[in-house]
Amino acid sequence: MILPKERNWRCIMAWGNSLFEMTTDEAKQKLAQTRMAVIPTGSIEQHGPHLPLGTDAMAGIVFGRRVAEKLNALFVPFSVIGVTPYHMSWPGTLTLKQSTYINMFIDVCESLYRHGIREVLVTNGHEGNIPPLRVAADEVQQKLDGVRIVFANTWVVVNKLFPDLEQTHAAAMETMEVLCYDPSLVHLERATDPSELEAGRTGHQWSRGNDIFVMMKDFKEVALTGWYGSLEGATVDRVPEVLEKVSDYIAIQAMAMFKNLREVENAGR
Repeated sequence: MILPKERNWRCIMAWGNSLFEMTTDEAKQKLAQTRMAVIPTGSIEQHGPHLPLGTDAMAGIVFGRRVAEKLNALFVPFSVIGVTPYHMSWPGTLTLKQSTYINMFIDVCESLYRHGIREVLVTNGHEGNIPPLRVAADEVQQKLDGVRIVFANTWVVVNKLFPDLEQTHAAAMETMEVLCYDPSLVHLERATDPSELEAGRTGHQWSRGNDIFVMMKDFKEVALTGWYGSLEGATVDRVPEVLEKVSDYIAIQAMAMFKNLREVENAGR
């Protein structure tokens, strides 16, 4: 089938170069080459009037796909829906129960285990997924002999390597992540009515604190309009540098962790 030339057909290929697009024979060949799988996780939640609902999922996918290429790992599609009940005040947000999410992750890891995967790297784009992923990973590691799981929170890495892209919500940092995925999905001209910056920082810190913190119920406790922060610094020309540096950092750190874990386990036998 040849597509009409006069139409502007656009194919994002979110799961390009992944298990999703492989044939059985291709999957068999890939599984013979690696014992590592990269699983991207994210969410479908409001990100202001200028970014797509799938912002967090896009971050997990775009960096995860690149990391999988660097590590010659199997790139495995997973749910783009995460655990985000505190964004349900806004239309379009979807959330899973923590129990559902935990069971899904365990089931996928058990399937991969049967095909020879022993190392799982999760490129997570959504903060709310951390608690259920920790619970799921603990069960997987206790149940499946030899399986180890490493997590990479993409927004933390982006901010670590590019400090000018602050950890806010739906501002420069997450705009940069979407630009790495598909610049056409960013609509900065619609970015109106941000919530007050200092109030947003304080609200977020209340739920992120390591010593004393609150369990967030509704994101309006952080930002009444759903987003806050500066959009400066998020530009298309930075995409190649951000994509490569973030992916390199995740790949190098993950490999070092897996290597160390293997050495420790072998020494204990």
